[in-house]
Amino acid sequence: MRDGSTYSRDDIAFLRAVLADAVARGIDPDRVLLAGFSRGASMVWDVGCHAPELARDLESAAGSGAS
Repeated sequence: MRDGSTYSRDDIAFLRAVLADAVARGIDPDRVLLAGFSRGASMVWDVGCHAPELARDLESAAGSGAS
């Protein structure tokens, strides 16, 4: 996330892998909604800025949009 915290993981790469697995199991990628609250909402904003193709829609509640 780009909220000033430092993590050694790549959340967007993880979400790409999860989505690829879900699609392989029959999930329609054109019907994916990402939603989050607080820090999860900040991650949703990151996806919207850096990988908007991962979801059809984004819902964010109480998160920082400081990407």
